[in-house]
Amino acid sequence: MDITKLREIDKNFYERLPPSFRNGEYLILPNAMFHYQSHLNELNAVRFIINHPDASLSVQTILDLYGALVKGTAYEGNGFKQKSVIISSEKNEHLYVTLPPEETPAEMEKVCREYEHLNRFTDNMADDMIRLVLIVQCIHPFADGNGRLSSLLLQFLMYKAGLKCAPILPLDFFKYGQNMSLHTMNIVYASGAFYGQHPIVFDRYIEFMSNMVYKSYRCLRDTLERYELANCNSSDARNKNE
Repeated sequence: MDITKLREIDKNFYERLPPSFRNGEYLILPNAMFHYQSHLNELNAVRFIINHPDASLSVQTILDLYGALVKGTAYEGNGFKQKSVIISSEKNEHLYVTLPPEETPAEMEKVCREYEHLNRFTDNMADDMIRLVLIVQCIHPFADGNGRLSSLLLQFLMYKAGLKCAPILPLDFFKYGQNMSLHTMNIVYASGAFYGQHPIVFDRYIEFMSNMVYKSYRCLRDTLERYELANCNSSDARNKNE
């Protein structure tokens, strides 16, 4: 994924955003129905990203981002998972085993140290962002909402890299709404099915998620065009009435 190219695209779109978009008061195609039991608070998490542009990549930041996501739910204040999580298919087939809870805090600290360079902009940082997101998903540090958290983490990292539209991009819509099974299988393939037992293979997942990001920007473009057309039509109608 070309971060320099994305910054050019992002800058063009950001200049067209109305204030409600820029402030995180409007999410592009939010998909709360996929967490209808937990009612995860995506809007609160997006505002956290926008209000903390200087936050460093750290375990505490990830915990704070998750805290914003689950605020007001049964998971509020829980922190890292307390029991093992096995990811299963709709047919109840085991797809991959996540890291045990007793190993999770230390592994999260280790991963954040290894990817500390993402706190500084570099031309080749985009692929490392996606690598980090994959590793966090394989660790599965929380009891619930790990998929949504991974999208928010990627948006947080993109925002730190100067992509100002990142917090409102509909990554979830493309990652889960239309491609849930495909996304899960990409994780299974990349992780070797069991965390820590096989080397993680990044290339396929990087390609998959890069496509999701570009699709999200196209969705933002289409949304802006519809918004601008609606405003233009409203202005024309007011002028006629005057």
